Amino acid sequence: MKRLYEPLEPYGFNIVAYEGEGISDGLTDIEPPAILRPKFNFDTQKWETAPEAPIEPSDMQQIVIQQAKTIAQMQSVMIQQG
Repeated sequence: MKRLYEPLEPYGFNIVAYEGEGISDGLTDIEPPAILRPKFNFDTQKWETAPEAPIEPSDMQQIVIQQAKTIAQMQSVMIQQG
């Protein structure tokens, strides 16, 4: 029995125990390296690191960030006046 890897979208993989000849479509016998977010490129037959997705703050997080900045500015002014 051989070990095959089923690449997942957008990244990651499942390990598949496989008996028989050849390799089914969508599987590879190339072992993924120890990297974060592995992604298999079937064109180059290599594992790659998936690109980092930019994380946008939610509307609520943006409000909290703006309030924190305002409070910090107010504290700075009060310290200078005190």
